[in-house]
Amino acid sequence: MFKSFRLYITTLHQKPRDLYRRIKSGELKKIFREQILHAQDSNLKIAASIGFGIFMSIFPIWGFQTLAAIFLAIFFRLNKAIVIIAVNISIPPVIPVFLYISFIIGGLLLNQSVNIAYDKQFDFKNIQNDLVQYYFGAIIFAIISGIIIGLISYFLLLLFKKERNS
Repeated sequence: MFKSFRLYITTLHQKPRDLYRRIKSGELKKIFREQILHAQDSNLKIAASIGFGIFMSIFPIWGFQTLAAIFLAIFFRLNKAIVIIAVNISIPPVIPVFLYISFIIGGLLLNQSVNIAYDKQFDFKNIQNDLVQYYFGAIIFAIISGIIIGLISYFLLLLFKKERNS
């Protein structure tokens, strides 16, 4: 009981508080400025690193996203620091949102129910169908999110780097 209460306090109070303090102190701005705006890589490589990090953060390999992202960033010669920053969007407050969106997308793709209902009948077949629906949805959601965020970041980098140089 005490462990779960401590986890609850850490997740819902201390982590958001620490993030707020980092934002207020300017630490995240400094990291953003150093790793993204002042990076020596091309805009395309930076945007690809951001998009790939977002893709990996949503891709359904729970617990291994960061490890896989680092390995693949090395393999694809992406900016590893940017990939690590981008992969860390899958924090506890947003995970339920990612799960829900993935489940909805999977339902639309597989022509299955998109309503999440809590039935008294809880059997393996229902769990199996829901997991398949979630996995398909998560993969598609990860691909779409990675591409969209990558494109947006590319155009923002063009805009901000041009302003900085002028």
